[in-house]
Amino acid sequence: MSINGENSAMSASNNHASAVVKLPDFWPKRIALWFTQVEVVFSLNWITKNDTKYIHIVSQLSPQYLDEIEDILMHPPAENKYETIKAVLIKRLSDSDTAKARQLLEREEIGDRTPGQFWRHMKKLANNKLQDDLLIELWKSRLPIRTQEVIAALDQTDGEKLAEIADRIHDVSPTHNRVVAAISLNMRPIYEDN
Repeated sequence: MSINGENSAMSASNNHASAVVKLPDFWPKRIALWFTQVEVVFSLNWITKNDTKYIHIVSQLSPQYLDEIEDILMHPPAENKYETIKAVLIKRLSDSDTAKARQLLEREEIGDRTPGQFWRHMKKLANNKLQDDLLIELWKSRLPIRTQEVIAALDQTDGEKLAEIADRIHDVSPTHNRVVAAISLNMRPIYEDN
C-alpha cells in the first residue's frame, strides 16, 4: 500500500473509530487519572484530532459537570479545545493542595487498606508538600499498634521499604485483621480460638 493509501486508511479509520469509541465512565474524584485513561482509549482508536477529542469529552459529561465548564462550552477557543477543556476540568474538579493537606493531617485513616496502599495514598495526598520523614511519622501513627511496634524497632527511613515491611507484618497478623474488620463494622470481635 502506498503512503497516500496508508494516510487515507488511517484517516478513514480515525473517522470510523471516533464514531464508535466508548470512553471510560467519568471519574470526577480522580479527574487527571481519568484523562490518562481517556487518552489511552484515544490512542488505541487512532483519534488524534483535537476537535474530535473535545467532542468525545463533552458528550461524556453529565449536566452537573457541563455546568462547571459552561463558560468554555459557550465560548470555546478557536484552537486546542481538547487541551483547554482538559486543563479547566482538572483545575476545577481537583481538590486544592490545602484541602488535600487538611484531609491528610486531620481525617485520613488506614481503613481496610494494607499499610503499603495507605502509604501510597498518603504520598499522593501530600503531593511532595510534606517532607518524607514527617509523612512517615504521620503514616506510622495511623497503623495498627502491633505494626507500629515492629516498625519502630527498625532502622529504616525509606517510606516505600517501610511500607513493604508493614505489608508483611499485616499479612501474618490474621487475628489482628479480624479484630480491625469487626471493629470497623461496629461488631464485637469473634475469635476462632474460642
